[in-house]
Amino acid sequence: ATSPAQPPKSGVERGRYLVEHVAICGDCHTPRNLAGAPNRSLYMAGMTQKDSPLGEGVPNITPDKESGIGDWKRSDIAELLLTATKPDSDNVQGLMYEVIQGVSHGYKDMTKEDALAIADYLQSIPALKNKVK
Repeated sequence: ATSPAQPPKSGVERGRYLVEHVAICGDCHTPRNLAGAPNRSLYMAGMTQKDSPLGEGVPNITPDKESGIGDWKRSDIAELLLTATKPDSDNVQGLMYEVIQGVSHGYKDMTKEDALAIADYLQSIPALKNKVK
């Protein structure tokens, strides 16, 4: 029998693996179509409060400078994942705060290297303009 594929150890591919297979960021940050499937044309572009099944707005985390996190440094993204603190010193709220804190484990428990790999991946995806209120 062949052994299972090994997750990438570093870089953008490590970040992609963590975003898509471990943290599953797209479940909240990618809007869904009427059938409930993720709308890949708005990958990670966030959802308005009205469109969100959680009833809370979900931010655009693409590198769009106007409506996303295009002005954030990779260290800003990593810091948010590890401490729930945004670059403007405000704290994240709602479900994102819960996944960062976790019950027994949360994003706060990941390594700084993994948080930076996620940042590198998010900065590598297409920037999509999608203003979320």
